[in-house]
This record gives sequence, C-alpha cells and structure tokens, in this order.
Amino acid sequence: MSSSDPIKKITLRNGKTRYRFVLDVGRKPDGRRDQWTYTFDTKKEVRAEYARIKHETDRGTYVRSGKVTVDEFLDEWLASATRDVEEATASNYRDALLPVRARLGGKPLQDVNEAD
Repeated sequence: MSSSDPIKKITLRNGKTRYRFVLDVGRKPDGRRDQWTYTFDTKKEVRAEYARIKHETDRGTYVRSGKVTVDEFLDEWLASATRDVEEATASNYRDALLPVRARLGGKPLQDVNEAD
C-alpha cells in the first residue's frame, strides 16, 4: 500500500488489524459529496470490494446498499438534477418520472431488476 493508496491499515485497540477505504459515491441532494466507508478483515477482501465499487461508480451503475426506495432515490436525483435548470425543465423531469413512481415508487432500489 503506497501513501496514495485509498486502502488504509487500521489497528484496533484490541490489536486486531483491519483495512478500510472511503469512496465518493456521488452527490447528496444539497450538493455535498456522498462518501461511504468500508471496512474488512483482510487486504484481499478490501481490495476486491474497492475494485468492484470503484468500477461500478465509474460506470454510473453503483447502487448503494440499504432500504432506499425508488421514490427516495428519485427525490435525491431530482434535487440534484434540477438545481440549476429552468422551472419548465424541472417540471418535465418530474412529469417524466410519474409512471416510474406509480409502478416502482415504493419498491426498494436494491430489488429493482431488468424486468422492471
């Protein structure tokens, strides 16, 4: 691990060694960076997860784990996507998402699949 390596070695109070990285996964609705911290017991585990998440983030396919619904995700996305656009454009975005919200709004984002 070099000094620019995002993976850091952590020594807990009990002497156990763990490995951690912090990754930017997008923007919060208020424009601040959204960062998630991941911690693993082995270097192999942390490197594999870092590579997977970084790849998905770079491709724009990363979906954070959790119980976020499609509606909640779309609310966050709309807040960001409509920050500096005309009201008519923002309204068009909201209207375009109505069928998605009606069909999938309450569904956990993690459960959305290709058929949806």
